[in-house]
Amino acid sequence: MKITAIAPYAGLAEIINDVAAEKGITTIDVLVGDLQEGVRSAIQAEKQNCDIIISRGETAERIKKHVAIPVISIDVSGFDLLRVITLIKDTDSHAAFVGFPAIANAVKTISSLIDVHLDVYAINDELHIEQQLRKLKESHYTFVIGDVITVQLAEKTGLHGLLLTSGRESVLNAFIQAEDAYRMIAALKNERDTYREMIYNQHQHTVLVNGQATVLSHREFPLPMDYVEWLADAIATHGPLQFLMAYQHQLYELNGRQLLGRQVLIELQEQKDIPEALPLVTLISPANDAVYLSSNHHEVQQLIEHADALRDQAGPIILTGETGSGKESLARHIHGLSEGFFLKVDGSQCQVAFYDVLADILHQGGVLYIINAESLPDEALAWLKAHQQNPFRIILTADLETKGKLPVKGTLLHLPPLRERKQDIADLARLFISTFNSEFGRQIAGIRPEAMDLLENYAYPQNITELGRIMKEAVLEEETEYILDGTIETILSSMGPDTKVEIDLSGTFADIETQIIQAVWLEENKNRSKTAQRLGINRTTLWRKLKELD
Repeated sequence: MKITAIAPYAGLAEIINDVAAEKGITTIDVLVGDLQEGVRSAIQAEKQNCDIIISRGETAERIKKHVAIPVISIDVSGFDLLRVITLIKDTDSHAAFVGFPAIANAVKTISSLIDVHLDVYAINDELHIEQQLRKLKESHYTFVIGDVITVQLAEKTGLHGLLLTSGRESVLNAFIQAEDAYRMIAALKNERDTYREMIYNQHQHTVLVNGQATVLSHREFPLPMDYVEWLADAIATHGPLQFLMAYQHQLYELNGRQLLGRQVLIELQEQKDIPEALPLVTLISPANDAVYLSSNHHEVQQLIEHADALRDQAGPIILTGETGSGKESLARHIHGLSEGFFLKVDGSQCQVAFYDVLADILHQGGVLYIINAESLPDEALAWLKAHQQNPFRIILTADLETKGKLPVKGTLLHLPPLRERKQDIADLARLFISTFNSEFGRQIAGIRPEAMDLLENYAYPQNITELGRIMKEAVLEEETEYILDGTIETILSSMGPDTKVEIDLSGTFADIETQIIQAVWLEENKNRSKTAQRLGINRTTLWRKLKELD
C-alpha cells in the first residue's frame, strides 16, 4: 500500500510520521500543503501510482474533486474541538469560529455543551473568510478559531488565530480507514484484472468510459477517443446501442451499454454474422482520405466557391448528381477543418430514433451526411423537418428528380457528370496516381499524352469513382515510370461498353460470384440496400465482398 499524506500544517505531518512508524508503514510520503497546494501535490501523487491519499478538512474535500483514487479525511474529533475551545473558556475577550461549513456545526454544538460563548461563521471560500475576519476586527474580536487558512488570514488582519488541530487518535483512525479502503481496492483490482484477461483472450476492442476513456483490450482502440467519449455520452442518455461502424476501410459491430453511474462499456468486434437490420455509420476522417474535388470546369469552380461560402452558414444542404460525381468530396470540402465529426449514413437504413443518437454524438458540431435521402421513411423526413437548425450541419444527397419531395428548405448544389467536365480528368488522374503510389509503394511519375487522350474520351458512366478504379488498376499494372496508352486501352477494353460486366462461366465459383455481384451493383447504381436485396444476401456480406472488388 503506497500512501501520500498531505498535512495542512507541519504539526500534523509530525503526528502522521509518528503513527506510520508505530504501525510499521514505510511506503508513505508525508507532505505539507494546504488547499490548492495540497491539490497539486495529490494530482502528482496519483500520477506516481499512489494508492491512497490522507489529508484533512477542506484540503481533503478539494483533493477528492481532482483525483480518482481514495482520499481519507483525518477527522477533527470532539476531543480536538474541546481542546481548542477550552483555551478560550475563561477569557473575557470576544471569540469566534470562522471556517468551512463541514466543521462549523460541530463547533457550535461543542461550544454550547460546555457553555462557552463562541460566534460561529460558516464560510465557503477564502475571499469571504478574509472579509468576515475584517468585520470581526472592526467589532473588536480578539480570538478566532479555524483551520490553517483562517489562522493565517487572522494573523494578517491583527487577530489571534487558534488552529483547530487533529490529535493522534484522529490520525490513527484515518490509517485504519486507509487500510480498509486499500483491501477493498485490491479486491476490485483483482476482479478487474480477471475481466481484463478475459477481454484480452476474446480478441476484441474494448474501452471503458468514465469521464475519460480507458482501453481494456490489449490492442489499440481503432476509433478516435474524442468520438468514443461523445458516443459514451449518447449511450448514457439513450441506453444500449448496437450498430455497424465503418472507419478507415474497416467494418466493426459496435455494442455499447451503461454500467454503474456514468460508466459506459463499448466493444468493437469484426464479425461475419451481423443482423441485417443493424444501421451502418461511417466515420470519415478528412485528414486521412484524399478529397478529389479539383476542377477546371467553370460550373464546378462556381459550385466550389458557393460551397466555401456555405461553410459559415447554418441550414441543410442538398447535393444532387450522378453516382460517383463527387458529392461526398463536396460534402467533406464543406466540412473542411470544422469542429466535430463527419458521419455518413444511408437514408434507407436508419430508424428515426437512431438519428437522435447521431444528433447527440454531433452536439458540438460536425456533419451528418445522409445518402439516398429520397429513400428516407416518413418518420425520418418528419425528424429532418423538425431539426433543420442544429449545432451540426445536415447534408443530404438525392436524385435530382426527387429532391423536391424532401421537407427540407436547404441550399441545392448540383454536380455535373464527369463526361461534361473532361478538362478535369487530367488533374484528377494525377491525384489518383499520387494516392495509389503512396498506398501501394509504386513510383509512377506521370501519364503519357496518348494515354490521357484515351481517358478524356471515355464516357465514365460511374464518373470519378470509375476514373479512380481505372487509375488504381493502371498504377498497379504499369511496368514503366509513365502510364502508357496500351495500359489504359487494355483496362478500358476489359470494362466493356457501359461498364456492363460480361459473366465468364469458365472460371471458379468464386470468380463467377464476384462478377455477378459487380454486375448487379453497377446496375443498381451502387445502392447497397437494393444490391443486397436483389442478391439475397445481407448488407454486411455485400460490404465485405465489395471491399474485395476495390
